[in-house]
Amino acid sequence: MNYIANSISSQTILNYLLLTVVVILIVTCFIVSRILIGGYSALTIKILATISVIMVAIYGIICSRQNDSFLFIILGFVFALVGDIMLDLKVVDRTHDKYFTNAGMGAFAFAHLMFLFSIIGISLKVKLLSPVLVSVAIAILISTIIMFVLAKPLKLNFGTYFWQSYIYSFILIFMVSFSVYLSFYVSKMWIFALGLSLFFASDLVLSTQYFGDKLDNKTLIIINHALYYLALIGIYSVIFFI
Repeated sequence: MNYIANSISSQTILNYLLLTVVVILIVTCFIVSRILIGGYSALTIKILATISVIMVAIYGIICSRQNDSFLFIILGFVFALVGDIMLDLKVVDRTHDKYFTNAGMGAFAFAHLMFLFSIIGISLKVKLLSPVLVSVAIAILISTIIMFVLAKPLKLNFGTYFWQSYIYSFILIFMVSFSVYLSFYVSKMWIFALGLSLFFASDLVLSTQYFGDKLDNKTLIIINHALYYLALIGIYSVIFFI
């Protein structure tokens, strides 16, 4: 793999900004549709929104052509697209709630695995043992506090999804901790860390919807999806600025 530093032109950066505006407009259309219409119409626009994210990321890779580990970001977005479809089908077809929830969580877990491969590829010159051990410890601690201590006062009932939620929570917190740790050693890794932090915040909101009986709360729907797509924008920004 080739890990030469990026040298993207100012025109590419301008195009990145314009394309990001387009992504935000599509996301806004989706959120409005999700609130006012819902159903398969909103799901279709959501698919378009995530595909637009994938296309910007592909554009970034074509322009940089310098870091093969960025391809894992594309794969991560593809898994995220599958997760988007599964979790919105959960809202559209609530008779298969358990199947769609588990499938969605699984797809996003694989998305984070792809992001992890990308982070490792970017950080080849860093000794990863300490970041991994510290991040695992932090993930276990915070996940345990959330699931065993805070769930009850926050009125979150995980039910049959308890262990899936614990594992997914561990993965999310590990990814945030790992990227934050590495940002002290790798130039601009903080962009990845910011994107993953927004991802974590989005899923915290989503947890209150799914497990706090607030699935149709419009305010939470807006906050959740705004944070989620800002997270994806942050992650594809890595391709342009690292």
